[in-house]
Amino acid sequence: MANNNIKFKYVPELLMQPINAEKYMTDYFGDEELAKLYIDIQREMVKCDPELKFRKEDMTIGLSHSKDDKFILSVFKIPNKGYQIQFNDYDCQKFDVENKTIYLKECEKAVKAAELQKIEKLDIPTGITGSLNNEQNSFCSTNKISITKNVRLLAPAGTGKTYSILWRCKKITDSCIKNGKDLPFFLIVTFTKSASIEIEKRLMEPEFAAIRASVRTLNSWGWEQVKTYHPDVVDVKIVDDVHDRRNLVMTHLVNIDKKVVKKLFEEKAKHRYKTAEGIIDLIDIMKGLGFNHNMTIPQYRRYKKDLNKIGLLKKYEDAIALYSEYLQDNGISVDRVIDEQFFDFWKKAVKYLEENKLFTMEDQKYWAKHYLDEKLELKQFAKGMGKYSHVIVDEFQDVNPLDISLLKSIITYYGNGKKPVSLTIVGDDDQAIFGWRGSSPEYILNPEKYFENDFSTVTLTKNYRCPKAIVNHANTLISKNISRVNKKMESVAKGRATIKVIKPKRGETSFDATVKLIHELIEEKNCKHIALIGRKQVSLFPYQVLLYRDGINYNIDADLDIFEGQAMSDFLEITRIIYRANSFDNDDPVGDLIKVCSRFAKYGSKLTAYSNLEKYLNEKHPYNFKDALQMLKEYDGKIHKYDMKSYYLAIEHALEAKTIFDYIEVLKNEFHGFERDYAKAEVDNHYKDPQLDRLAELSLDYGNDFRLFCQALVNARTTARICRDFNREGYGNGYKKDEEVPVHLLTATRSKGKEFDAVVILEPYEGEWPAKLAMDIEEERRLFYVAMTRSKQYLYFITDEKAPLSRFLRESDIIR
Repeated sequence: MANNNIKFKYVPELLMQPINAEKYMTDYFGDEELAKLYIDIQREMVKCDPELKFRKEDMTIGLSHSKDDKFILSVFKIPNKGYQIQFNDYDCQKFDVENKTIYLKECEKAVKAAELQKIEKLDIPTGITGSLNNEQNSFCSTNKISITKNVRLLAPAGTGKTYSILWRCKKITDSCIKNGKDLPFFLIVTFTKSASIEIEKRLMEPEFAAIRASVRTLNSWGWEQVKTYHPDVVDVKIVDDVHDRRNLVMTHLVNIDKKVVKKLFEEKAKHRYKTAEGIIDLIDIMKGLGFNHNMTIPQYRRYKKDLNKIGLLKKYEDAIALYSEYLQDNGISVDRVIDEQFFDFWKKAVKYLEENKLFTMEDQKYWAKHYLDEKLELKQFAKGMGKYSHVIVDEFQDVNPLDISLLKSIITYYGNGKKPVSLTIVGDDDQAIFGWRGSSPEYILNPEKYFENDFSTVTLTKNYRCPKAIVNHANTLISKNISRVNKKMESVAKGRATIKVIKPKRGETSFDATVKLIHELIEEKNCKHIALIGRKQVSLFPYQVLLYRDGINYNIDADLDIFEGQAMSDFLEITRIIYRANSFDNDDPVGDLIKVCSRFAKYGSKLTAYSNLEKYLNEKHPYNFKDALQMLKEYDGKIHKYDMKSYYLAIEHALEAKTIFDYIEVLKNEFHGFERDYAKAEVDNHYKDPQLDRLAELSLDYGNDFRLFCQALVNARTTARICRDFNREGYGNGYKKDEEVPVHLLTATRSKGKEFDAVVILEPYEGEWPAKLAMDIEEERRLFYVAMTRSKQYLYFITDEKAPLSRFLRESDIIR
């Protein structure tokens, strides 16, 4: 099709087909790509500036290939200068059928009127945005919602909120240009860095080129303020490494409270490293919950009551309870007002860290808010070209109290001293799923209360992602929540959904059934993107091994990858040692035995605890691992509370195991170093829900072949890392640049904002969905709702007879 010129024809009756416009255009031209380009130019005409007038006979389309194999569509207005436009692939589903039909009717009337009256110049109808549905257009229209008014956009899953945000920015910009006003400057706040990158890419599209905007997360925006406030400090850094965060407490804060806190870090103190990590986490939790280091005790007490009203006090109480455990573990009496004692320590700690230029991730927002407030107290407000005229906050349902206070300071600082700049909040109360980080749906449900200003509300209801059946089930489920805005999605997506609850066949496990389904989706259904969504991270782990075994590439974020934790590395190392010991292949029998011993005791991972034992064994010069084990039996010392007989029996049982399954059962029942440990879980998710049961089930396919089993685990870990590199870079590690990673392993929280051809929800049981210890059933229901609404066509639930099905399957009418 290179270098072809085609005389333009205006054929409105073909575009009047509301559902099959592309089919009719393809039939008319006999060429699918030309048909798509034809539809694009029609739409470009209706979106053009009102001052651009043309005669339908005077248009020529020039179509050619560019060097990178993209089509270039040139539109020439004869005899004047030409307009050149580059079109990308276009998704017709983004256009609302009803709105498109109305618009095209108006175009057709104008064309017919021009023909009858022999008018040489044709005015394109204005007032309707061809690429937005009626609800989106209401949000974007500056006639319906004032430029300076605060707006709340409620945008359920798949309703095109990002597109709506950009079009509102465009409409406000166009209105200012038309009325001769200064170009507006938008601060668009996103919840994640990836969302910022996506919006920045969209802003580069020609239709949004006039928009002036800074797209930032609150963390990145706040960090710029912190660095600006400390211009004399060279290389101000964030302390985010787990070891550096621990040292903030043990090196810098330890002397602030010598009566209590310092005792937690004496040489004889228990678990002092984990305690340090817990304390710095608690310090950040208090910042996120909105506590202020300038608060008095009466103010502190009143603020706790405010947190209780929005359901966030328990998060703080749980953190204080953990601190109390640290004290009790070290024999320190716990006062009934321990929270106020800690609050006093917290205030001093916050000031100390800032004075010494030591900042955590939460400080990016915390200190930015305080530095802005200092300016506001001095009646200083933003000036010049960098002054924002509008603040737009995406994913507003996920904000926490610190985010709210920072946003209030931002809109006040960029106001004129009397009135804050306009604030647009965008989100969905039905997708508020980050209560664990201090978020509350209360803020999006009642924004007037927290910003002391009225908000106009627009609700999007048309879902372009999910077919009707999925939308109906999702509506039914979420309607059971009480704390929400009453709204109902309507599907306008093409195609029909497939929704199934799958029970494994006799002799199959749920793992087998899931992998079999994935093969079917890839090979028979031609699915390009499939998500396995678990309630918890640990649900994903078995599929890393199984997908590797079947040669299926998958992607999992590093912080969800159990293989990246120390527990799994230790499991692999100990398993290799046991395998080699039975083969009499141990180059370092003493070192190997010490490593195995270090996993027997719950807190025995530090090898220095075994220095006396190691010295004793080296003096005996054992020939191999089993010799060293016999010498261990004769050792009369103790490590922690265990005598050597306990160590010996556990290791001997591991050596005697006939199969890998039996071996893992020994580790599960006799090796305390792999048990659940919530302190260790802060840095290794294995300890939230130990993986030994899942490992045992996976091992059944390997019998007693320890070598092959270990190799499978190592290869699965390598595959995950390679796919992450590919996913991040687009190529590398032997992958072709255009190769797809078809399967994505996600938790429900990590899946939000994404969409897939097929979604498989793992372990849909009571105790998982909702979680067994969940305190907020409405948030658990929102999690399930988010997971369901990621699917564009196929939605599956893999069950097992061992556990009762989730109540959410019944509440959504998927089962009865």
